[in-house]
Amino acid sequence: MSNRIIVKFDWLKLENYQFKILMLVKMLSTNEEQTTYSGTLQDMRNWLNLGQSPKNNKCIVNALNELKKNNIIDYEPKGRTYNISIIDEIKENDNIICNINKNWINDVRNYNIDNSKRLIESMSKVLLYAYHNVKGEYKTISNISEMLNLTYYQVTNAINNLKSCCFEDYSLFSKEYEKIHTTSGNMIKGTILQFTPNVFYNNY
Repeated sequence: MSNRIIVKFDWLKLENYQFKILMLVKMLSTNEEQTTYSGTLQDMRNWLNLGQSPKNNKCIVNALNELKKNNIIDYEPKGRTYNISIIDEIKENDNIICNINKNWINDVRNYNIDNSKRLIESMSKVLLYAYHNVKGEYKTISNISEMLNLTYYQVTNAINNLKSCCFEDYSLFSKEYEKIHTTSGNMIKGTILQFTPNVFYNNY
């Protein structure tokens, strides 16, 4: 089974649990297309680092129902097992994020577990956005927040925590500058977020 996954950029805009369920399926899929997963609510809670509670179970089931309603997944419960299939097919003309190393997502999960964090969603989204930002485009944190369906605080907090993670030969890089917005004259702070090999940063 490949150690690389592909996701749609649009999935980064999904609500917390919906996004995490899709990542779970991609990470633990049992077919070559990385689109199917079978597991119990307990299995899913374990991967998401959630305790056993009716509230957590409800959040997962609600996310499954919303994903199914929006034709992103299909699922069928058999006893306690949920058989989940991603039906939102990835096409060549889609805006996709490819060659994502599963180890990076597991590093985020392990960092959350080791530090008692609840940031899997925000850290994973920011990491994938930064990896996708190959052109090094400047965006405001507010722009990034809107793109990822996160708050300003969630994005800045995720950036700070990602910088504390160990991704072997990769690192999160941020570079800020201020510019004059020509239409209003206001100072706007732009940020480049990238996740690339460490050798890249040695040139800065």
